[in-house]
Amino acid sequence: MILVPLFLTGSCYLRSKDYGRGFASVAEGQTIWNVTDAMGQPDEIETCYGPVYSNERVVGQCSKTLVYYSFLQKWGVILDKNGTVIAKYHNVSH
Repeated sequence: MILVPLFLTGSCYLRSKDYGRGFASVAEGQTIWNVTDAMGQPDEIETCYGPVYSNERVVGQCSKTLVYYSFLQKWGVILDKNGTVIAKYHNVSH
């Protein structure tokens, strides 16, 4: 019984570290293939529309967001209609 919580905590920690490393290697201009090579298959793919702003400027039109989840964390990579990374984000819940 004690091993189950330890296993779950350990797997969440490792998943978070893997996503963090992969996320750090993803850059604007890369393709969806670069993202999935670095981070694996997303937990969710969200459809989105409209402009994406970064540093107070429009960086492109959103087509979809690849979303990755780990305990209390969410990583998102925003792609345009050509599958090119135009922005990314990382949220941590407190």
